[in-house]
Amino acid sequence: MLKDLKVKAMIFVLALVALLFMTNDFGIVGADKMGIVSAIGIDKDGTDYLVTTQIAVSENEDSGNGSQKVLSAKGKTISEAINRIHEGTGWTMNLNFLNLIVLGKSIIEDNIYSALEFFIRGESSLPNVTLATTAESADKVMKAKTVLDKISSIALHKNLNEVGDKVNSIMSITLKDYFINYFSNSKSNYLPFVEIVNEQQSEGEDKQSSFFLLSTMIINENSSVGILNDRQTRMFNIIENKNALGYFSANDITLNDNEKYNIDFKINSKKINKTVDVDKNGNAVLKINVDLTLSLRDKTKLVSDEMDSLIRGKLISDDVLLEASNEAYNDIVNLFEFSKTTGTDIFNIKDYIYKYHYEKYKNIFKQENYLQNTTLILKVKFHSTNLK
Repeated sequence: MLKDLKVKAMIFVLALVALLFMTNDFGIVGADKMGIVSAIGIDKDGTDYLVTTQIAVSENEDSGNGSQKVLSAKGKTISEAINRIHEGTGWTMNLNFLNLIVLGKSIIEDNIYSALEFFIRGESSLPNVTLATTAESADKVMKAKTVLDKISSIALHKNLNEVGDKVNSIMSITLKDYFINYFSNSKSNYLPFVEIVNEQQSEGEDKQSSFFLLSTMIINENSSVGILNDRQTRMFNIIENKNALGYFSANDITLNDNEKYNIDFKINSKKINKTVDVDKNGNAVLKINVDLTLSLRDKTKLVSDEMDSLIRGKLISDDVLLEASNEAYNDIVNLFEFSKTTGTDIFNIKDYIYKYHYEKYKNIFKQENYLQNTTLILKVKFHSTNLK
């Protein structure tokens, strides 16, 4: 009987200990919380880095809002700043689920490589993290509330990785691809450029933020050289991203009623051929052939307010396709001029020569002004399917 009492007493003690752990009466469970970091924003504050982490919070978390926590700290290095978040808050930073890094304006103007190096080395290596930048502070992006998702980084990540290929207005890039470009011969890079617009949803509600990603920041080696507008971004995406289809918009197109229209085309398929040769003077020749098959998506009259006289059943003429292809031609020429003006090899001319023609054309690598001497040979052809 004494033995039975001992067993019952032991079971009671174990049950009591388990209950105390579950109710946190020992103060242990919450002393060192694990923070599942979904996104990180990086800014520069003087000589220090300001690292802002966005942590996904479950519905039963003590915050009560089931959305996110934003924790930040400063440090001389990225690693030191992350460690200080743990030291100051008790939250251990788990980066295994990190999917987004946003670089603030102060980083773009300072040293991009140093801000990203921590995330590509050793145990911190996160090659598939998506990158973005902004004209504001990354801290502000991390704290934004969006209409798409309670957690702003999830909303932004959805836009970058889902909208880009479908709508063709966004150039998405991962940490791995950024470093591949950084260490390439061309040393040209790009980052999707995030703009925040605050909108009042309804009376009495807090303002929500929308992310408009209609431009692309171009990086030469380790610093920004300018921003592509939405038209340049679309054509750049069509040429360089094999998965990108989306849409093409043409302006001031003359239709059958001799009035001007904006027309949106859906890109059904494409054939892109980009090669590099060298002429007899030893200068690079960039050859780009763009062949798009399109269907009509929408149109808007610019001149007359009268009802659209182009009714269903009238086919859009080859002249309209020619006008649209001429606009695309001009967009690519503008990209090429941007490349020459900024001295940024956005079409990866050096990489192409190194890969396919190094022995024959290696003298190109000795020319500091090889881009200024490069010639563009461009062909753009649009075809139609069911253009009614």
